[in-house]
Amino acid sequence: MSEPLFLKIIVVGDSGVGKTSFLNRYIYGNFNKVPNPTIGCDFSMKVISNFEGKSLRLQLWDIAGKYS
Repeated sequence: MSEPLFLKIIVVGDSGVGKTSFLNRYIYGNFNKVPNPTIGCDFSMKVISNFEGKSLRLQLWDIAGKYS
């Protein structure tokens, strides 16, 4: 079997636009209307099996937004 594909995805944007909510929904399948703000950055991993016959590893980074 060949090496899994690896992608690092960085999600950026202003504070309060829903970056953390979007990632939590995609990775864990849950949605929190009022999540705690991200301080600095956070990252999570998700593995997608059988992506064009290979395994795809996603490293998803959630970067804190800029406060105005």
